[in-house]
Amino acid sequence: MRRNGLRHAVGTAVVVAVLLVIGGGSWLAWGRDLELAGARDARPVGEAGRVPADRLALADMGGVHENYQPIRTFGGVTKVGFLTDDEVVEYADADASGARMAVSIYPEGKATLAVVQVRDADAARDLAAELADLQEEYGLKPAETHVHRSRDGLLTRTVYTHEDLVVRLEVRGKTSRWVREKTAELVEAQREVLAADE
Repeated sequence: MRRNGLRHAVGTAVVVAVLLVIGGGSWLAWGRDLELAGARDARPVGEAGRVPADRLALADMGGVHENYQPIRTFGGVTKVGFLTDDEVVEYADADASGARMAVSIYPEGKATLAVVQVRDADAARDLAAELADLQEEYGLKPAETHVHRSRDGLLTRTVYTHEDLVVRLEVRGKTSRWVREKTAELVEAQREVLAADE
């Protein structure tokens, strides 16, 4: 009985050892470069951690988010009626392609943000200048850098460039103070993820 028990124990130990060798060899050959399930959302470190995973990155604007995640092209932006007809023409002339949008609702108002990729950095600068001119034609006046404000202060539109990207932020609200403060807050947040060229 003891001999049979010993044989059984030794056999079990051998099987376990073989399985460990096979498992360890498999991990060394194929698995060590796979990400861990718990690390899927881990923030990258070093240079990779300073560069947004999405070149068309959007700041978190807080508030209640409307779902605009499916928008990935400029065509999607045009369908939601965020831009004026004149602005759509200017974007099209700059060969607008990839895009991201976000909309946040607050008790005091609403903010809409779009980042659109165009042909190149020169086209982005030209587009931003054309969009700024259009805001003045619409009756908005230059306020802070890159910001145009309506006469009553209840609407701001901000336009700036980051390489071949054009960032356009619109803030509407019930009071001019809230609009001014929310605009400054969101512009700062967006420039943290996509710095302005100038």
